[in-house]
Amino acid sequence: MMKNRANGLKPLNLASSLAIISFAMAGTAQAQTPDTTTLDASAEPQEILVTATKRSERLIEVPLSISVVDASTMASQNLVSVQDIVARVPGLAANTVGSGRVQIAIRGITTGGLNNTTVGITVDDVPLGGTTNFSYGSWLVPELDPTIIQQVEVLRGPQGTLYGAASLGGLMRYVTASPRFDRLSGSVSAGARSVSHGEAGFGVRGALNVPLGSNVAVLANGYFRRDPGYVDDASRGLRNINRADNWGGRVALGWEPADTLSVKLAALLQKVDGDGTSQIDADSSLQPLAGYNQSNLVSTGPYRRKIQLYTSTIDLDLDFATLTSVTGYSLNDFRSIDDANATFQGLAQLATGRADVGAISYFSVNSRKFSQELRLVSPSNQPLEWLIGAFYTNEKNKPFYNLVASDLTSGEVVDEFFPDRYPNSYKEYAAFASLTYHFNDRFDLQVGGRYGHNKQVFDESITGPFYDPPYSVHAESDENVFTYSVTPRFRINPNMTLYGRVASGYRPGGPNPGAGFGFPATYSSDTTVNYEIGYKASLFDRMLSLEASIYQIDWKDIQLQQVDPVTSLAYYVNASRARSRGFELLATLRPLQTLTFVATLGYTDAELAEDAPFITGSPTKGAALPLSAPWSSSLAVDHDIPVSGDTTASLGFTISYLDARRGNFASYGQARYPGFTTADLRASLKHGDWKLSAFASNIFDKRVAVGGDQRSTGNPVFGININRPRTIGLDLSRSF
Repeated sequence: MMKNRANGLKPLNLASSLAIISFAMAGTAQAQTPDTTTLDASAEPQEILVTATKRSERLIEVPLSISVVDASTMASQNLVSVQDIVARVPGLAANTVGSGRVQIAIRGITTGGLNNTTVGITVDDVPLGGTTNFSYGSWLVPELDPTIIQQVEVLRGPQGTLYGAASLGGLMRYVTASPRFDRLSGSVSAGARSVSHGEAGFGVRGALNVPLGSNVAVLANGYFRRDPGYVDDASRGLRNINRADNWGGRVALGWEPADTLSVKLAALLQKVDGDGTSQIDADSSLQPLAGYNQSNLVSTGPYRRKIQLYTSTIDLDLDFATLTSVTGYSLNDFRSIDDANATFQGLAQLATGRADVGAISYFSVNSRKFSQELRLVSPSNQPLEWLIGAFYTNEKNKPFYNLVASDLTSGEVVDEFFPDRYPNSYKEYAAFASLTYHFNDRFDLQVGGRYGHNKQVFDESITGPFYDPPYSVHAESDENVFTYSVTPRFRINPNMTLYGRVASGYRPGGPNPGAGFGFPATYSSDTTVNYEIGYKASLFDRMLSLEASIYQIDWKDIQLQQVDPVTSLAYYVNASRARSRGFELLATLRPLQTLTFVATLGYTDAELAEDAPFITGSPTKGAALPLSAPWSSSLAVDHDIPVSGDTTASLGFTISYLDARRGNFASYGQARYPGFTTADLRASLKHGDWKLSAFASNIFDKRVAVGGDQRSTGNPVFGININRPRTIGLDLSRSF
């Protein structure tokens, strides 16, 4: 196995040093962008509010680590994917593995793999995506366009008490905008972008808020974006095959029939159609073999991802508390056609008796998920604040994996030889509570707990020439899980907070397929416990804000996938321990309303705490967990320049650094993705309601592997995903 990364701290490069130097005068790249219409240096910056604790609070007072990326920042900086914001959010990691699939981790809590994510995802507090190892939650990570959302909140560390299953590493909360009753308003924009080594793309966005009376309003958003391709397949004479069309929208109805009652209903749609994967051919050192080129079988590459989400949020003020009902129903679909020749060509030839065939995999997963949460939340600013709630979810997943033999020349399907269907379901009931007692104006203590029970059912059927009679299995599991949190908080003054936090999270266990072959009938949940100390401050009349945290996470009973060497069937076991420790620094300096400095710095040391013989490659104690960069940093500066009257110009840049990372555990060891620094530029000119914006991302056209891994056999040895090449764009927008 490849030698593991040394545990010592790596000397910082230029970008990291700049971030440290700027710490006293920089801030979270995720702070809300101030309104630049009126350039009054005496005006106060906007207060950032979050609802991560299920009550609205100032970010500076929330006793946990949160980064906030608002929609205006995402639009102006062309942040349209999870990968785009990684360097701007300390502790966040993403591995783009092609075909629209994204593997995310927070604070290093992952062992790789693509099935059950370690990061929970919600949209307006409705959990989205699958929960179990057989629902492929990380294949359905939403990457919502800025026109649909208000902000993204990244919660670092386990969030099991308030958010339940699958948040053992952290949580990504998408918060959407609410309809406004006070005025008719809207916006529209159109733009184009061009990517080096590739083609041009374009996009349009629009939003319209329509009051239908004094207490009813509708907000509608829509967008279409063509993400330009830049990867070729010379063997098939194809260019820019990783082009993707991303479109969707959202309609929300807000209604306040009484001062004590509010209702919000919403429907959201996102669809991505991709022509091909962005993976390119590489050697064992992850260097491209032939530029931006891949060599895949004919007809492979296309994928489709579709997300539909319907939500209802009702708030009723009962005077002594607010009763909130959050209902959600989601439909998620993913389909892809992938080149499986390196691993399964031999079986394709054996099944058909032909030497001129290759192996292609057809994969699809269809998920339907209903969830209901009811909670009572006491008023804030009371000696005793409390929250109690109940949660229910019913999830049904229908994955289908099929290996087919195809003609090497035409791509025509010759025969299918491994159709595998494994529908499964997940039901969970949970109750949770959180109590905060204020001993005085400065010190309070919050304790919380959640008890959940889940039941899972799994069925599998495999047919084809190698399974006569067909293979069939039925398995079930039941599990009870308790998570907790303890959070003391000390307010040094109204704008300075010191807190401690001990919090746990879990990922559900489940039934094991193939128990009839002697495998364990079930596997258990794995759990994390986070120990954290944090500091938040807003200084000099909110001109400077700081946030710092130091943490350690202990992870035990890690869920690991095994493959039986006799039957080639997969199953799960619980084995090994790991730990992650590090720190995160975020800051904002706004010496003038027209000038903002932004910086982040993060360090993550995540490794196995004991030998792991059950993990592929049998890594030993001290082996680095995949994906997470030990060091990450960013520095951003934005300056608004008054031109004349209602005309304003703006200039800005961002420098971000991501340290070298390890890849997934594998039989050959762990691939090492190199560290890299990127620089982005942006500028805009605003006149009245019109705005012309330009940007250039990755201006030095750095090319580096950010994901991918070894193909099991065959040549080329590796397939890697690279960061997006230099991209230049122009947008014209109008608001009213």
